[in-house]
Amino acid sequence: MSVLALKKIMHHKDGMELEIIENPKLTADGRSVLQLETAAGAAIRHFKNARGINVPRSRFLPVQSCSDLLLLQSDIYTIKDGQPVVSVNRDFKTMPNVKLGDYFQKVCF
Repeated sequence: MSVLALKKIMHHKDGMELEIIENPKLTADGRSVLQLETAAGAAIRHFKNARGINVPRSRFLPVQSCSDLLLLQSDIYTIKDGQPVVSVNRDFKTMPNVKLGDYFQKVCF
């Protein structure tokens, strides 16, 4: 991505208008809230001659929980050519089943 192209678009009077996605959620204490999101992939239309690429699932590991993050940051994985791979030093071929308690369900700051 060209940082100069991004800067040019962001300094335009309308900036980068992206559609807002409404995502209803429940908080930990049971309150209904509405989370507003934008799809970053929709920004491609703002760039001339932009091309999308299809990245195979093998190039990344989804991190949707603290358990996933702990596993990824452990010494089980190393990074080779920009992608996580199981360390050659690992004695076991199976992945451990990491399940942190409810306290670690979400990361809050």
